[in-house]
Amino acid sequence: MKKSVILMSMILGLFLVSCNKGYTHKKEVTNNSDNTIEVISGCCDQTESYSIKPRSTEVVFECFYQGKKPTTDELSWDFVVIEDGEVIDISNSSEWRLHEENNEISYTYIFN
Repeated sequence: MKKSVILMSMILGLFLVSCNKGYTHKKEVTNNSDNTIEVISGCCDQTESYSIKPRSTEVVFECFYQGKKPTTDELSWDFVVIEDGEVIDISNSSEWRLHEENNEISYTYIFN
C-alpha cells in the first residue's frame, strides 16, 4: 500500500512537471475615428481582413504559444489600416500598447 502511494505521488509529480505552460498572445485595434476602417493582418502567409466601425475595438490577431514567453521581436507585426483608400502601415511594435496579465500578452493599437 505504501509503495503504491509513493508510486502515485511520483507519477503525479512527473505529470505536473511535464506540463507545458503557454502564453496567449492577441492584438486588437481600437478605431477612434469617425469612419469605418479596414485592418489587414498577415501572419504565416495568411491574410485576414477586419472591418472596424467607429468607436469600437476588434481583435485582429490571436495565437497560443507553448513553452517560454515570446519576446516582442518574435511576434508577427504585419498590419495595415485602410481608411478612405489610404493605406497606413501599423506594423511598428513600438506604436502598440502592451498589456500583460498572467499568461496573456495583449497589444492594442489606437487609431485616431
